[in-house]
Amino acid sequence: MRILYFRPDTADCTADPHYVNYDDLDRMLDDVLTVLESKLVKSITGVSVYGKEGEALYESDNYTVFGGSYGDEPPTRKLAEGEYAKRHKVEGLYFARDAEEGVSLPVGLTGYKHLMNLIPTKLPWERIKSVSIGVVWTFANDHSCSDYITIDPMGMIVDYSNQDWWIEAEGYKQHCADLGELLGASIEPSDE
Repeated sequence: MRILYFRPDTADCTADPHYVNYDDLDRMLDDVLTVLESKLVKSITGVSVYGKEGEALYESDNYTVFGGSYGDEPPTRKLAEGEYAKRHKVEGLYFARDAEEGVSLPVGLTGYKHLMNLIPTKLPWERIKSVSIGVVWTFANDHSCSDYITIDPMGMIVDYSNQDWWIEAEGYKQHCADLGELLGASIEPSDE
């Protein structure tokens, strides 16, 4: 007997990764901040810090590009706008969910800056498996399951990933060139 599992909720979440190696933890954190503050990032959907066992050590509230309804229906989620949204770099996103109680960071850019202040005094690198920052890249004006900046502190690597759907999108090659120039690294799009 054979059993076929059909998962209609499965999605293609492949990425065009852009790894940058580091030899200094502070520079790694500063480079990520530089990218987050730059014009390359339109907004930040969330910041999560995972421990060695995959548990959430810290996370911010999460935002999304999806308003919660389809077609001509009005959005069901609350739109982030105004001074609050601009300051935290969540403007134009919709509130998706609260952070778990007890592990909460401030939202967006402020959450990442707060995290920088926790490391290494209150949150030693040895406890962190990864830091994941969801971004809306400006050229795409969208966020997918692969649009994340992921920090691997033990490997001293940051992946400035893009969804591979964007590879043939207008502005993608310029995005990669601008990201590389900003970081002083070679950032090349994958072969189309």
